[in-house]
Amino acid sequence: ADEQEISQLMSWRKSDPVNEEEYLLVLASWGHSFNEISQFEKKKEDAFTAVKEQIEKGESRSSVSIYLLVGTEALFIIAFGLAYFGGSFDSNPEQQLSFKSQNIQKEVKLPDGSNVLLNKYSKISYTADFNKESRSVELEGEAFFEVAKDPSKPFVIQAGKSRTTVLGTAFNLKANQNEDILIIVTEGKVQFSNLNESKKEFLTVGEQAELKMTTLDIVKEKTSDQNAIAWKTGLLTFDQTTLAEVAQLLSKYYEVTFTYEQALKDFPITFTIDQKSLEDTVVLIENITGFNIAIEGKTYHITR
Repeated sequence: ADEQEISQLMSWRKSDPVNEEEYLLVLASWGHSFNEISQFEKKKEDAFTAVKEQIEKGESRSSVSIYLLVGTEALFIIAFGLAYFGGSFDSNPEQQLSFKSQNIQKEVKLPDGSNVLLNKYSKISYTADFNKESRSVELEGEAFFEVAKDPSKPFVIQAGKSRTTVLGTAFNLKANQNEDILIIVTEGKVQFSNLNESKKEFLTVGEQAELKMTTLDIVKEKTSDQNAIAWKTGLLTFDQTTLAEVAQLLSKYYEVTFTYEQALKDFPITFTIDQKSLEDTVVLIENITGFNIAIEGKTYHITR
């Protein structure tokens, strides 16, 4: 950049705190890519040394040079593939720390002070050197992040085919297998992209984005589903919502099955529940609608 361009950049950064945060996110993302390259080079060298030792132990000296020549090319391909897809040459399991939730939510406190609330059947992993030079984690499933602010070390999350880069913020990230990946920002600002960052969006409070698995396109919009993080808040709100939609969400929220007479599917319902038990919710629906709910095991059938 020439002096005029640098001056324009500095003026833009100073004109608005939001611009400064966006600049830092771009800088963090750029720096993270170089960090991955340096790690790849080290892993390539380590792997080559290990294979070389094995060859020298098991082969005659006359054949070593041939294997080494072929091995160099093969190791480069293997190393690049593992680095690109998030693999590692490290065989020591203590280098990777993982936390899983089963049929209950699980709270995880990270070494940098960040808090992660895992939804049911989710998993977060990070290396033992987390927060020394960088902050990178991998997510499977769904989690709500409250990231401790540290501009010198961006917080990077790889979830499926997505990458999220933040400096310090709060958001919900859902990356269930074979589903589009959804992020909802409740505080601060994040950069959301596919893995090679050919598609990316900046999101602020009240915005969400979805990474489509089939095309890897990102669709950004205002947060439209007020119940999207009900699993964390325990708060469900319905405003003239059809019975069909209510039944679908309650089925997922309580992990049971709500069914209904087809003639009632468009019946509008307005109510709010705040961490109510399934039994209390059933009674509430019966009281405000006048309908009956018959219970058979884990199936709740709504009739007039």
